[in-house]
Amino acid sequence: MPQVAAGDVTGLYYIVVAGLPWQCTWQRLKDFARNGSDGVLIDIDHALVYPDSTDGWVRVKGKGNFQRALGEILMFLLMFCLLMLNSTFGWRRA
Repeated sequence: MPQVAAGDVTGLYYIVVAGLPWQCTWQRLKDFARNGSDGVLIDIDHALVYPDSTDGWVRVKGKGNFQRALGEILMFLLMFCLLMLNSTFGWRRA
């Protein structure tokens, strides 16, 4: 695996993703990562899904964009987990 300098040095930040749907393409991954929940687009420089795999990565330009993209991904995962818990245990909001 190639060595990549730190994002604070290059201005490029990598977010590794795993467990993607088998039919996911780099275009779909890039489009998903680009769309911020606030309607403001995130500057995604490049996306890659490894062939015959459910893993890949997204490259983001700038620390601010990286923080926004990572925040969006974490919020999506939190919402997904809450939906799974609700469907599994029948939890309801108070």
